[in-house]
This record gives sequence, C-alpha cells and structure tokens, in this order.
Amino acid sequence: KGIRLEQEEGDSTSQKGFPFLVRIANKDHYIIPYSFFDGIENIRDDIEGAIVQDPEIGLSEDYVLCLFDYMSEYPCQIIGENLCRSTFIPPEFREYMLKKYGKDKIIISPTTNHWFVNQDIKEGILPKVEKFLMAARAVVKKEMKAYQPGSDLYEVLNVRQTQLKISCNGLYGLTIARHNGICWNEVGESVTDFARLQINRSKDILAQELPNSKVIYGDTDSLYVAMLDFKIDYKWPKDRINEVLKCAREKGSKVADIIT
Repeated sequence: KGIRLEQEEGDSTSQKGFPFLVRIANKDHYIIPYSFFDGIENIRDDIEGAIVQDPEIGLSEDYVLCLFDYMSEYPCQIIGENLCRSTFIPPEFREYMLKKYGKDKIIISPTTNHWFVNQDIKEGILPKVEKFLMAARAVVKKEMKAYQPGSDLYEVLNVRQTQLKISCNGLYGLTIARHNGICWNEVGESVTDFARLQINRSKDILAQELPNSKVIYGDTDSLYVAMLDFKIDYKWPKDRINEVLKCAREKGSKVADIIT
C-alpha cells in the first residue's frame, strides 16, 4: 500500500500523496494501478493551466501592495467541487444521471463542460484524501504549539506538517500525469477551470470594492494588488507609515472576507 522505490527516486511532489490515495481507495474497494499505458485515449498534454498574469515592470514603492492568496487553492477546489475520476460522468451517461438525480446533484465545470456527481451522491476518492491530509496537518500544527520553536521535537513536527502540505498540494498533479492510475485529464482540467473562475471572480470583486486599485501580478492562486488610495513615502515618520499600513490592511481584510 505504497509506491515503488524507483518512483520515490523522482522529484515529483505528486508522488508523495500516492500512498495515501492507495490506502483510502482500498477502503472504498478500489484498486489503483501504478501506471497507465501511453495509449490511453484520454491522456493528453494540452491541459490548460492556471491564470498567470504578466507582472507590471518597475519598482512599486509609492503605494501599499496587498497580496490576496488562496490557501490550498487546488485541494479546496477538489473538495468543494467533488472532483475525481470516481465521480466523473462520461458524456454517454449524462442524460441518464440528469434524469435520475436532477441538475442540483451534478457539478459542471465552467468552460470545459465536464460533469461530476456531488457529494450527496458519492464522495470522490481525491476529495477524501485531501480532507485526510488537511486534517492530519492541522493536528500536527496544533501539536507544534506545545514545543519551543527550534527545539528538536518542534523541528521534527515542522518537517512532518510540511510534507503533509506538499502531499496535499501535489495530488492535483496525479490527475494530469500519465505515470499513475488516477490520471484523468477531465479531472485536472476541471480543477484549473474552477480555479480560473475563482481568480476572475476575485478580480471583479476587487474592481468593485477597490475601484482605485490595479492587479500588478497574478499567478495561480494569488493576486498582487496595488492599493492606489494608500500612498506611502518611506521618508515619513514611522507612526504615519504604520497608520497607513493599518488602514490598508483593514480595507484589504474586508475585501478578502467578501471574496471568500
């Protein structure tokens, strides 16, 4: 119930989550092969990825920059939309599933038009693994609070929570990498599709709530926003600078609450 030694020798972070995937799949009576043959028809190399906005060139030092970052963007999309090969509805079964369960029980990716059943019908294997890893990491991080930063036990636990984070974030890679049995392009495409929808929705909210601002860079799950209403000059007294930063932080937090 793990991975082969030669697989561990690679540098793929997605492989670190594979043993958890196998164990949880076995509990649901699924057997996941280690790899597919290259001839599988649905395995493609043209998956559209996340949104990456070219950065605005130059040094931004005259105004406050605010970073809006989604925590565990891809894992949350997998969980929230129940994205997994085990929940995927092939096109030839869509009409049947629609009649049997109704539209409310079906999740459709925004632009790629892939169909999945929601958790009321069946919870996917990938969402279960993501939940398990996120919960395990939360337990370890809570345990870390009992130890002094820098102590041996603290550092051991810190390595453990980091590896759980890597495993959690890397599971998405399994859906688009042909070397494993969970690979299913429709799942990977849907993860990035929902993520792009989230980022674009965030940009719309920012434009509404912070009209005098601009996104100077964006990558996958993060937006770097120049808050032009909050001018700053580092020649000012420290108290004045801190007051501007405080106001900008409060405004940014309110917008973040709206986005989430």
